[in-house]
Amino acid sequence: MKLFKGFVSAEEDIPCEYPVKSFFNYIANNVKIEDFISVAGFLMPDIVQVDGLILLAENYKIINDNLKNKLNNDNKQIERYVNLFCVSDFYLLAANELSFNHDWQLKQGEIIVKFWKMRLNEIFPELKFDFELSATGLFDEDGICITFSQRV
Repeated sequence: MKLFKGFVSAEEDIPCEYPVKSFFNYIANNVKIEDFISVAGFLMPDIVQVDGLILLAENYKIINDNLKNKLNNDNKQIERYVNLFCVSDFYLLAANELSFNHDWQLKQGEIIVKFWKMRLNEIFPELKFDFELSATGLFDEDGICITFSQRV
């Protein structure tokens, strides 16, 4: 038998008291179906292609002339800004102690980057993208942040 390990480890990454640590067990006992489907939508998000830009559909609405002027009409900077996601500020009502743990936030950031790369490669196999995972913030956001842009 040859085991191909996943990106995260149930033994190392599940903070639970179940005798058998497994993602299947954890999800079956702790995650509602709407939560599961929401996470899938977040990890494989809707993407917009407009005017040569590749953008998260969720954030697309923030593009306006003021933003373009602020970023000197630089498409790479516009993509980086619009595709920005701040892990450190994400959890609100669902926040718990681990939501504020730096190592867990970094792990979450790594997972998001991995899935967003797969999503973009699925839609745009001919394009290359640069991803940034910063522990010190990006643009006007502090903390752990992620963004992506087309490689030029």
